[in-house]
Amino acid sequence: YNSNSFLIFTGGGGAGANASYTRNVSSNALQNTISTVTLVSPGANYTTTPVVTAVGSNSIAATFVVTMGGRANRVQFETLVALNNVA
Repeated sequence: YNSNSFLIFTGGGGAGANASYTRNVSSNALQNTISTVTLVSPGANYTTTPVVTAVGSNSIAATFVVTMGGRANRVQFETLVALNNVA
């Protein structure tokens, strides 16, 4: 990676996620690696996991595995349980 930059979030049904990354600099530019990722804004309304890709002047863009918390990717339903006698 040739410079610090940002990540693009696509898919997932939501919007507004924003993250940046910094890189380790090597004397060999082909060995530069992403060292940190900072989530600036988590966005909202994501119902499934988005694809996250690094933006930069690289021939192969890094892709990240995203693990979402909360209820994302879960089937939402309620179970009603009756207590006592139901007439």
